[in-house]
Amino acid sequence: MKKIKKNQKLVVMVTTHKGYHCYRANYLDYDDPRINNIRPCIQQADGSLKDLRTGDDVPFSKDTADLWNVSTGTVFEYPDGKRLLVSRLLFEDRAMIVLDNGFVFNPQSMALRKIKEEVETKETTA
Repeated sequence: MKKIKKNQKLVVMVTTHKGYHCYRANYLDYDDPRINNIRPCIQQADGSLKDLRTGDDVPFSKDTADLWNVSTGTVFEYPDGKRLLVSRLLFEDRAMIVLDNGFVFNPQSMALRKIKEEVETKETTA
């Protein structure tokens, strides 16, 4: 279990294929074919990003990516099958937490989001 501090925020960094952007935070269509990469992150108080799973620093530029908010009940599934659940602790002032085991996916109360790995696009020239 990973507890998210009060001065931190869970976000998803979304990069799209060249020429597209996902400006609206309520867009949240993780299956859109224009999306190139989805990466759940913890946004620090200073605005920097750390990978949700590994804790590594994540470079971010508003020119190449957008940030979407993450709601409780979201389950992120990585390509290797690992799942992380975003939840809250009701007895600790509703602190946001991330569970990596000990939960069963329930499609009626949880939203499954498959993580997309970055895909390289090759431009063809004629």
